[in-house]
Amino acid sequence: MLSVLNDIGIICAGLFAISMWSGIVAYIIHIRETHEQGSWILLFSQVFVSCFTGFLGGLLALDNNLSIPITFSIAGISGTLGITLLKALQKRLLSVIQRYTPRES
Repeated sequence: MLSVLNDIGIICAGLFAISMWSGIVAYIIHIRETHEQGSWILLFSQVFVSCFTGFLGGLLALDNNLSIPITFSIAGISGTLGITLLKALQKRLLSVIQRYTPRES
């Protein structure tokens, strides 16, 4: 049992690290595309959002029984998508909720 918990902890730490790195990558891409002045606040906010979306993407991949390398790849891509992915997931979740919510007559 302890070995399984250690494995899960290592996978979660890996997801977090890859998601954080993908936030830095997304920030660099954004700065290069927009030619904006760099900002520590923008960097930290991008890393924060990327950690969240990357971790969600990784958890979804794990839930679908994908391999660890593919899971980490999905976490990285999800992290670089950041707010774009988050908005798409929100829209999808809201449509699922609305479909299963009973309507009043």
